[in-house]
Amino acid sequence: MRILYWNIDKKNRTDLIIEAMIEVSADVLVLLENGARREDTLAALQNRASAEFHMPRCAETRFQVYSRVQSFDLSEVYGGNRLSLRRLRFGNEQLLLGVVHVVEKRNWDELQQAAEVQLLASEICRHEDRIGHTRTILIGDFNMNPFDPIMNLAPGLNAMMTEACTARRERTVQGSQYRFFYNPMWGSFGDRTDGPAGTYYNRSSSKGMYGWNIFDQVLVRPDAVKRFDNVSILSAFGSTSLETSGGRPNRSLASDHFPILLSLR
Repeated sequence: MRILYWNIDKKNRTDLIIEAMIEVSADVLVLLENGARREDTLAALQNRASAEFHMPRCAETRFQVYSRVQSFDLSEVYGGNRLSLRRLRFGNEQLLLGVVHVVEKRNWDELQQAAEVQLLASEICRHEDRIGHTRTILIGDFNMNPFDPIMNLAPGLNAMMTEACTARRERTVQGSQYRFFYNPMWGSFGDRTDGPAGTYYNRSSSKGMYGWNIFDQVLVRPDAVKRFDNVSILSAFGSTSLETSGGRPNRSLASDHFPILLSLR
């Protein structure tokens, strides 16, 4: 199963999206900030990629999810302004696919962002308890790097860089238990990787001085790790490059974010 995720920067990039879906043979498409109407995107998917594409039931929010396979379900069990939780049936299990768009530091200071992330983490746990399992996978724009404190702190997303770090499934801090996430995006940083050095490039003071950032991420609960196969940052689809001549996301052609491709097994 392949999930293509892309923050499209409020632009209409329908032709590129369809080309991408065909090139990587994705089963599910997750879009943030799509500048095209969702009905038009769906029609293009059906006409040019596969007639089986549909939009699973959901509220009218910032999140757009399209699926080629009816049996995946992907109906929304919770829809909020910054989080959409979807029931995902895959193999003989039911998982939870969460699509996330965390507030950004440009409009929220670091403390405000941290508070919002704590609320997000609590909301996810609340719905896991309600549904009755923790086989959760998150994908989206976290507007933070994997090393940002609230990504790692126990009351935040509690996301660790290796599977081994999450083997205990949770940790106890001050008498309270916090569920781990595994964050495979740690392995995608820098120019010694197979793909681009990150998903987003910015050296302004409002975004930090790192240059490359990985804001677009996948987080996996320990109970869902066996379903995780691979995640990669994409900078091209076939002969179509999404990069500038300097190797950064080409905003004028596509988006200021590179897409990511998640494979489940």
